[in-house]
Amino acid sequence: MIKRKDTLTTTPIPALLGGEGSIDRTPFLQPDEFHGKGRVYAHMRIPPGSSIGVHVHEGEQEITVILSGSGEVLEDGKWLPIHPGDVTITPSGSEHGIRNTGDEDIEMIALILYVD
Repeated sequence: MIKRKDTLTTTPIPALLGGEGSIDRTPFLQPDEFHGKGRVYAHMRIPPGSSIGVHVHEGEQEITVILSGSGEVLEDGKWLPIHPGDVTITPSGSEHGIRNTGDEDIEMIALILYVD
């Protein structure tokens, strides 16, 4: 199966999880395509000054791959810089958030898988 770019739907999400501004999410998989193993596999775009609010994943982990742009990710209570090529892993029970502190969009792939 091939999903062509022009068949994917991008949705703007304002104040995602209490974050600032609006982000764009383009899912690669729909809920039934996870077969009970996860819930998000998507391209995300975070414009400058926007963020995904601080939140906790319970029973799931999130992995992101930063494709372009720069910003910060909250990890273990500290905001740490992120750059293209970085991979963030947030285990179940951990708190995290991402904010764009740069001057270009952060483009990233996000994957949330169930662990319990």
